[in-house]
Amino acid sequence: MDPIAFFDHLAANSLTSRSSIEDRSMASTSLNTVKQNVETGYQDFTEAYRTEAKVLSEHLKDQFVALDQVEEYFNQSHIELQQKIESTYQELQKDLNDHQTFIQAEKLKHDREKELIAQVCKFQDEKVKLNVGGQLFETSLTTLRKDPNSMLAHMFGENSNLKPDADNSYFIDRDSTYFRLVLNYLRDLKIPAGIVDDPKVMDELMQEARFYKLNDLLKLKWQNLPVITQQQLHKLYPPNIDNIQYKPTLMQLEGKNLSNLDFSNYHLDPKSTFVDSNLENANFTQTKFGFDFDHQVDFSYTFLIGTRFPVDGIQMKLEGAIQ
Repeated sequence: MDPIAFFDHLAANSLTSRSSIEDRSMASTSLNTVKQNVETGYQDFTEAYRTEAKVLSEHLKDQFVALDQVEEYFNQSHIELQQKIESTYQELQKDLNDHQTFIQAEKLKHDREKELIAQVCKFQDEKVKLNVGGQLFETSLTTLRKDPNSMLAHMFGENSNLKPDADNSYFIDRDSTYFRLVLNYLRDLKIPAGIVDDPKVMDELMQEARFYKLNDLLKLKWQNLPVITQQQLHKLYPPNIDNIQYKPTLMQLEGKNLSNLDFSNYHLDPKSTFVDSNLENANFTQTKFGFDFDHQVDFSYTFLIGTRFPVDGIQMKLEGAIQ
């Protein structure tokens, strides 16, 4: 029914029935009762809604707390997993590096052993027996050829026609006392410090080195000498540049490394001395040598390989010099 029509119907019935006051009072009471019932139902409904909403809200809060805990646990687990992965990676990397180092060391050891075996085989193939002054020595062609400019290298070169004796040894007519030192030098290209410090042994060894033409061995006697540069030489002994007057210079340069120095424009006093010095490749071609009947420039026990002197004959002492 339409609401307007419904209220019109109620009004018509009210006017026509002309009910008593009591009837109207009862109707009003019924309406109040209905109103109270509706209000009570609404309040109950509202209370129930609020209670349910509160319960649901608390439940949602608990769920959010649980979700936060789950997320925190996930983040912590993620960090721990990353740390574990990184730690495992570092351990694996270290193990790999250690393994590579071990393999490289083993390979190097193997290569050295292989090289040593090759050297032993080569030595067996190249083994040479020498009879030096009646004493037998065994060495290899590689050792004898170590200094290509030496007499031994020429004796046992690839094009040599030297034939062994009946016992398959090669005879060298030389004192064998210091030949062991000669061979050891060719093997190691050095001589013990104790030998260098012994003048008698060094003199004998230098004779052997001169005989076998071992120039590098000869030079070892003059190693570690104080070096004099060209600038220092000119400062110690200013040269005579003008060549106007004869100005002899008395040089005292004993036990010095004077290799490759140029002594041009000097007039050497005959009492000058270079004893025990290294004068390898030094230049004296434009040097004037002073002369008197009692003295000569002293080059005793010097190393003169490659040293250049004036073409004209000059008087000087050369006892024990290597040239």
